[in-house]
Amino acid sequence: MTGFDSVREAFAAHPSDGSALCVLRDGEVVVDLHEGRRDAARTRPWDARTLVNVYSVGKPVIALAVLLLVERGLIGLDDPMARHWADFKAEVSVRQVLTHTSGLVTFPKTRDSSAWSDWELLCADLADAEQEWPPGTVAAEHALTYGHLLGELVRRVTGRDPGEFVSAEIARPWRLDFGFGLGAADSDRCAELVWGKSSTAVVCSAAPSSTKWSRPNSGEWTAISAARRPGVSGCRSRVTGPGAWAVSVAVLRGRTRAAAWRSAS
Repeated sequence: MTGFDSVREAFAAHPSDGSALCVLRDGEVVVDLHEGRRDAARTRPWDARTLVNVYSVGKPVIALAVLLLVERGLIGLDDPMARHWADFKAEVSVRQVLTHTSGLVTFPKTRDSSAWSDWELLCADLADAEQEWPPGTVAAEHALTYGHLLGELVRRVTGRDPGEFVSAEIARPWRLDFGFGLGAADSDRCAELVWGKSSTAVVCSAAPSSTKWSRPNSGEWTAISAARRPGVSGCRSRVTGPGAWAVSVAVLRGRTRAAAWRSAS
């Protein structure tokens, strides 16, 4: 880490009792640091194999999966989604979904939070959804629906779960310790998410189509996204606090060929 000593010093000066940072420059690891513990009880040290969820960094990965299918001639960017997803009603193109301009920004039906584990149910809801705006006219992050829209497109075209496709076609060939969903062998490597100040933490558990932010004990929920299918277990990043929990499925592990934060817990 020659020339980056100040990064090490800054990292050491602001410990969070569970965090990591890895920076690559021109393909070379120039910073690789971790500190603290990876569990709420502070009994298990954070190490180079600790897993964290990557939140919306999973979006470009599932987008890359779709672009691989475009490159192979299996999908056209301007194909209507319905060409590959027969019961898809909205008149939007693959390009519009990829670029967050499809208008399908929310799940159309309010369901119990247990619905996050039912991939078919939520994809069926999206297939029947109406756009919030004319497609192509507004760009806004499809924060909750992006993984389902593109993941199901991958599944319809290839017949493979999106997690399986990403593992076989992206993660393993590029030597990325990354995955959508975890098996039992990797679940124990997950860092727990611990609020530094639980009195001001935002609760991260919700039902699909929920739109409320909340504080602990408020009785309200805010929405998170979990692109899961039966048989593909997500990395449950347990959140300490009054009744809070979160489900995350995109995890980045160890060194990769791409610069990445291994986020604090």
